[in-house]
Amino acid sequence: MVKIESAIILCGGKSTRMGFDKQNIRIHDRPIVLHIASQLEPLVNEIIIVTNTPERYDSSGYRVVGDVLKDCGPIAGVYSGLLNSSSQFSYVVAGDMPFINQDYIRYLEKILKSTEEDLDVLAMRRKGIIEPFHAAYSKSVCPLLYEYIQQKNYRLYKLIESANTRYIEEREGSKFDITDEMFINLNTVRDLDDHNL
Repeated sequence: MVKIESAIILCGGKSTRMGFDKQNIRIHDRPIVLHIASQLEPLVNEIIIVTNTPERYDSSGYRVVGDVLKDCGPIAGVYSGLLNSSSQFSYVVAGDMPFINQDYIRYLEKILKSTEEDLDVLAMRRKGIIEPFHAAYSKSVCPLLYEYIQQKNYRLYKLIESANTRYIEEREGSKFDITDEMFINLNTVRDLDDHNL
């Protein structure tokens, strides 16, 4: 039986627009990444934090790994996380996306259990735009990830287009109260204010 048994949280980026390291954002008096992890923890057996500052999470109790391939952006983080995952499928989210929908994750797992197709990715497509996060990735996509990185093609949505992907269309997502909020990256101080964080 195929299950999503791991969650991968990608930390990094330059935080240029925020003006300070986004990993310092606190929600309910804990760092944003640990806030995200706490929402994912009831659903998975393993949480992997991909970061280039592993010392920040030494005492978190979660698995912490660095990018295997440096300076390639989120695509390298997904690759590193999947290589280190003990699960065939992992749920991938960015470390600045604090709004987790547990019912949606359960729905992705239900799809995996009911399909006979060998999928690489399950990803939401909203208004024709592919969402590379809040998506489930299989270890089977690792060779393709590596190939894209070697070609310096770092756009995750392009990889998703060329992988064996099952898209969750917007009308499907509406069953789970999927809102724009779930896909928001916190990029500016105004974003924090807008979401009362």
